[in-house]
Amino acid sequence: MDEAPAREPRLVILGVCLAILGAAALLHPSEPNDPRVRLAGTPLPGLCMMRQLTGVPCPGCGLTRSIVSAVHGELRESFFHHRLGLAILFYVLLQAAHSLIWLASGWWRAHGTLWGRTLDRGLLAFPVLLAVNWVFTLVRMIASF
Repeated sequence: MDEAPAREPRLVILGVCLAILGAAALLHPSEPNDPRVRLAGTPLPGLCMMRQLTGVPCPGCGLTRSIVSAVHGELRESFFHHRLGLAILFYVLLQAAHSLIWLASGWWRAHGTLWGRTLDRGLLAFPVLLAVNWVFTLVRMIASF
């Protein structure tokens, strides 16, 4: 049997990672105190329905701005927009590198499986981290009233 079915998940992962990185490179960080990113100088509308409907940020609020800022070298702003943006960007870079190497190298397919499994399991930590970060954000919002 041919290896094509095993290649498809890695191609999808690589495609998603490259799409995230490409979008972050095309978009530009927002102006200070502006909750939007810009495309060719034009501010894009905010996407968070929870914040628009309730005024309360969701666990992912600020991640797009954080990743866009990090890709453009604005690390301090990235952390300001979302505490996990840099970690998620680093994870996306690792997944892209792993998928690219896996697709290009037969040796890596046989010997790089531990790294791939570790990356895949690491993805399970992000929902927990997002929830913990969200609680801190909400507590800070409540304390500022």
